Amino acid sequence: MSILRAILREKYAKPTRIMYKSNTSWLLLQQILSSFTKNNLIGCIVESGRKLYFLTDDGKRALETLEAAYDIVKKINVNVGDLEYASD
Repeated sequence: MSILRAILREKYAKPTRIMYKSNTSWLLLQQILSSFTKNNLIGCIVESGRKLYFLTDDGKRALETLEAAYDIVKKINVNVGDLEYASD
C-alpha cells in the first residue's frame, strides 16, 4: 500500500521519490513497479529521459480496497484481543 500511496500523493512520481516515501529498497521497488505496471495499477511516462509513475483508475480502486480491508483487519484484531483478554 505504501508504494501506491506514495504515487497517489503526487500527480507524477519519480522512482527515487517513491522509494524514499515508501521506505522500500531500490531492487524491490523496481520489481514492484514492473508488476504494478503489467497489472495496470500504475502507468509510466518518460519525460526528459526520466520515468514518471502515476496511479491508474484500477490502481486507485485497488488502493481503496486494500485500505478498507486493512481497516477491517485492524478492527478484528482489536476485537479478538479484547475477547482473549476478557476470557482470562
